[in-house]
Amino acid sequence: MSGWMTAATIGLALWSGILTSVMLLFTRQLGLFQLRLDRGDGSVQSDGLPIGAPAPPEVLDIVVEHHDRCDLLILDGDCSPCRNLVNELTNAVLHPRLRVLIAGPERSAVALGDRLPLATNVLYGPRVDAAMQSLELHSTPVVLSVREGQITHKAQLRDGLHLLTLLGPQGPEREPDTVGDHR
Repeated sequence: MSGWMTAATIGLALWSGILTSVMLLFTRQLGLFQLRLDRGDGSVQSDGLPIGAPAPPEVLDIVVEHHDRCDLLILDGDCSPCRNLVNELTNAVLHPRLRVLIAGPERSAVALGDRLPLATNVLYGPRVDAAMQSLELHSTPVVLSVREGQITHKAQLRDGLHLLTLLGPQGPEREPDTVGDHR
């Protein structure tokens, strides 16, 4: 075997080793991603404060206006699933206990809030951004319930029908298994 064939064989072996390492790392990352997705089951149990935790003061300031019992729909003005959800809710009748918190830049938050039904209680601005940070939520749209100062339910929303089903006429207690009832 000549010198160039030996060099080519060594080069090919090194290249194969590099490609194998990259493929193993890619497979590992894909597996970790899948585990994260499987854990959620359509909920946000791993995102934000856990169910049963005391609601932060920034959230309690919003809830106090509703006699210490409130359902919060948390959206982001720059979130595409949030815009789709709002489009589905334009003709819906939402429970009066529901507050819609829209985080993000004020311009996009106001534009999103303007597309909701007229009787909807919508908040945006620094107060909402502070509440969102204190809840430690990183994904939207989310529905969250606060009762007597505690987070009692939360769920990642798939669509408008999912929200209406969860809230129903009585609020999230109607389907506790869907949103994780921990009283």
